[in-house]
Amino acid sequence: MKKLILLSACFLFCVVSLSHAEQVPGFQTEPYLQNLTHGSAAIMWHSEKPAYGWIEYGKTDMFGEKADMVVDGLRNANVTLHKIRLTELEPGSIYYYRACFKPITKFMPYNVVFDDVVYSKTYTFKTIPTDSHQISCAIFNDLHNNYAMFDSLCAALEGMDYQFSIFNGDCFSDPQSEKDVIEALNIFNDGVSAYSQPPIFIRGNHETRGAFARNLKKSFDFPGDEFYFAITAGPVRFIFLDCGEDKTDDHKEYSGLTDFTGYRERQQKWLKAEVKSNAFRDAKYRILVHHIPLYNHNNRGISKFSRALWASVLDEAPIDIAINGHTHRYGFIPVNADGNNYAALIGGGSKNGTVMLLSASDEKLTIEVLNTSGEIVDRYVKLENEEFKVVH
Repeated sequence: MKKLILLSACFLFCVVSLSHAEQVPGFQTEPYLQNLTHGSAAIMWHSEKPAYGWIEYGKTDMFGEKADMVVDGLRNANVTLHKIRLTELEPGSIYYYRACFKPITKFMPYNVVFDDVVYSKTYTFKTIPTDSHQISCAIFNDLHNNYAMFDSLCAALEGMDYQFSIFNGDCFSDPQSEKDVIEALNIFNDGVSAYSQPPIFIRGNHETRGAFARNLKKSFDFPGDEFYFAITAGPVRFIFLDCGEDKTDDHKEYSGLTDFTGYRERQQKWLKAEVKSNAFRDAKYRILVHHIPLYNHNNRGISKFSRALWASVLDEAPIDIAINGHTHRYGFIPVNADGNNYAALIGGGSKNGTVMLLSASDEKLTIEVLNTSGEIVDRYVKLENEEFKVVH
């Protein structure tokens, strides 16, 4: 087995812990981070009973600050899904926090009865420094609720430092209920230590199916509250897109309940603005992340619908690489292999899974692909003004 060498942690505290966490009674999920920035962070959790929840946090384990969620003048209460956004945080600083809630046993006008307060364990996270020049992240795809495979991929990461993780679609497979989502969240969040290292969950085509698909977004927090968005992490500008389904909107499988054509058109308009933004232009590297590839050898498993709308925008932009899944076949698509102006890397599937370790500094961008045995399948390196090359 080749030895992995990754960049040291630059904007979060703690490495991945593979031991399954014991939840405090009353919590359906441990608290998990979302949408971490230089000066803010969202913290989410599910309680077993409807409750009023808040976060206690501060620079020490004595906390000293409190935050809750207020909507239209009302403190969010009588809910089991809690999302609290901490703001006005200092960049590059470590914060201690715990999630708290009071179960509500009776909710009547002028008469609300609470049970005893429930406290989570104390956790830490670190906000993103403003001068960060290096990052590393882990990228999963097409887990399809194969938790044994996910555990193997997490074991392959043991001892590796990475600051956040990306779940690139078809990980929550055909969610039928909130119970299904909570079960997957507990396993995925535990595997990547989501209480300290924020996971980014984006949709594949299977997240759009199932009775609970329309409620899935509530369990996450995205910039702009959209499944498509862009973030800057160190020298990298990440662009996340949502290809939607893999068949036409009028396909019988969707029962007339989809309009991904209009959704992709809306993303095209947003994408045109993004590639003209200073954040995109000023980045050292620009990486696309979306589930269904736009390019592949022999056009296998691609989203021709997304490609028809987005290719003209992306092919004129200085994209370094696209990270994809969907085909369940690991593969690398070099520049011009399928009419593409940038490379594409496709992760494996639910039976032959892979995890990618992406590391970026001002000097180079590296992507290492690992299998469930912890072996490095391939290593790709990009130096300035060069294309991605396989390094053995």
